[in-house]
Amino acid sequence: MENSEVITNNFSVKKYEASAMGEWDQFIDSAKNATFLFKRNFMDYHSHRFSDFSLMIYKKDSLFAVLPANHCDNILYSHQGLTYGGLISKSANAGTIEDILNAVIYFLRQHAFVAVQLKIMPQFLQIDYHSAQEYFMFQKGADLVRRDMNFIIDLSKKLKLSNSKRIKPNSETANLLEIGVSDDLKTFWDEMLVPGLASTHGVKPVHSLEEIQLLKERFPKNILQYYVYANNAKIAGMLLFVDNGVVKSQYVGSTETGKSFRALEFLYVKLLMKYQTEGFRYFDMGITNTNEGRQYNSGLTRYKEEFGAFAVNMDHFKLNIL
Repeated sequence: MENSEVITNNFSVKKYEASAMGEWDQFIDSAKNATFLFKRNFMDYHSHRFSDFSLMIYKKDSLFAVLPANHCDNILYSHQGLTYGGLISKSANAGTIEDILNAVIYFLRQHAFVAVQLKIMPQFLQIDYHSAQEYFMFQKGADLVRRDMNFIIDLSKKLKLSNSKRIKPNSETANLLEIGVSDDLKTFWDEMLVPGLASTHGVKPVHSLEEIQLLKERFPKNILQYYVYANNAKIAGMLLFVDNGVVKSQYVGSTETGKSFRALEFLYVKLLMKYQTEGFRYFDMGITNTNEGRQYNSGLTRYKEEFGAFAVNMDHFKLNIL
């Protein structure tokens, strides 16, 4: 597919090229509805798996919006290697968002695309939230093809822990266990995460150890590894993604000893208290859905709700454009 520029409605649309990396990243740094997942050093770590077709939208000569994306079978997807996506724009004005989407659709038609599928960034991740793109996708006849329940905890409010999740003062767990941050990812991956996912769900982590180590080197302030220690031994762990006042438990795992001490629950509570004290807005516990959002894990859902988490929808829209 050629990288020809298409101009319409006062906006020009171009396919991202590696030479524009600095311009792209500078835009992400200044955007109010973006996270570090959209930086090119994060997106491109798995470029061998996806055919990138990210778009850059200009107003005159100024970069005004971007769309992290890849293509497959003449369909443009919000980048399938990212948890969320959609249009990232300088403007929350509804009419401007409509014009940008129209320009993107026109560009895609000129490049023989037959559909575009967007997965919308949820509200809690956006400092300056607006939902105009969801409306205009609906208005244009897009189908809601997937919806996940993503569970978050509002850290601006008093924590609502169930009795089973409270740390009992002077209990054996409270006195024996402690938490700490570490640069050691290998112990967590090899002894907790990979074995736990294999035995419980028969799956592997999305990231390999080598990939997550690379990403942590690139984003040391945004990717943090916490452990629970008992007598200086690591018995449970959690890998966090941290940005824009939101902390996400990306991966969790435990040894058998950790399970006997309920060390993960201890870690969740300690981290909730820590980030609440530091003024963070939300703690993201992730989704509980399977089968492209058609089903959900009721036990996992109940587990997250016992920490006070509630569901926020993460929606995927597909629009046929021919």
